[in-house]
Amino acid sequence: MRATNHHGRGTAKHASRHGYTAPHIDKARSKDNRFWTWCGGVRETDADGACPGLEGDERLYYSSMFRKGIEAQNEIYRKRRQYGKVRTPDDFYARRVTQPEESLLYIGDKSFRGAVSPDVLWDCVREYVAWEREFSRAHGDFYVPLSLSLHADERGQWHVHERGVYQYADGAGNLRIGQAAALEAAGFPLPDPDADRSVDNNRKMTWDAARREKWLDVVEAHGFQVEREPEEERPHMGLEAWQAWRDSMAEAEAVAGRAAVALQEAQEARREAQAEREAVRAVKTAQGAIADAIGTGILRRKRREAELVQREADVAALEAALDVVGRDMLRRRQEAQQRRQEGRARARAADGDRMLDSVDPASLDVPDRGPKGR
Repeated sequence: MRATNHHGRGTAKHASRHGYTAPHIDKARSKDNRFWTWCGGVRETDADGACPGLEGDERLYYSSMFRKGIEAQNEIYRKRRQYGKVRTPDDFYARRVTQPEESLLYIGDKSFRGAVSPDVLWDCVREYVAWEREFSRAHGDFYVPLSLSLHADERGQWHVHERGVYQYADGAGNLRIGQAAALEAAGFPLPDPDADRSVDNNRKMTWDAARREKWLDVVEAHGFQVEREPEEERPHMGLEAWQAWRDSMAEAEAVAGRAAVALQEAQEARREAQAEREAVRAVKTAQGAIADAIGTGILRRKRREAELVQREADVAALEAALDVVGRDMLRRRQEAQQRRQEGRARARAADGDRMLDSVDPASLDVPDRGPKGR
């Protein structure tokens, strides 16, 4: 079994759960969360399993313990007219380099819960933090745990967030915030005393190694067999980072799934659209053919109508011509008939004249018979 003690930076909002939500949090288990602060001891949770006063207690430590040193430094800035450098305790609480350090403590695999109960984990952490506090006081009070947050409502292993601050006394006896100065004042050596201080050679590494060994000792003292050799072949990923990574992977898979469905729908829609376009083209082709046929029929009909009109005109013209010819023939016939009649009349008249000319007038005389009865 592994026991983890990882150090980094976090937020009081996540640790306290006050106003904090995330996909990997199960609100049904939030009632099992536990909290402790430097001035309030074990804190009660609200109905949502959160500790609203956790951040306020941490800020209170910054305000009450560091205000004098901060104001002394501010006075120097004011005398130099460097007003932009004037800070408050809340400013130091919020700055990344001076905000509380956060340590993640848990026992077992980060994705499996149940091997260690929350009660056992809480007892181990309280014992470990008590050692930290005692060791710190014995070496100049360089480190102060400010809060503990046991989270039982996340999908991974139960775990505890420890938040604390590094402090040291300046020449005037004022407490100042500073990790490197605090550890140097406490007497921690560099891992390689002959080399310069660097990212790979600093007193924090010595302190973290001591804390890791103590955490493993505490876990083993509670009856668990743990692996003491760190996993060197893979980079360390804290529980929060792992949970965030798993959430992001799940979201990425969900997005990929939705994208695949959307792609399939788009392909189907494209096929349907293509089929519709082909159908439209077919309809247009048919309409064009019909239009061509209709146009051809209309043209033919118009041609036939024009031909019929022309024929009617020709017939009318022929009828008109025939009418003229008929009237002329009738006139001529009538004239000829009149001439014949006139000729016959003249002939009869001439015959009558000839007959009169051939008759002896004497023969035309009537004998005088005297009075009738004479």
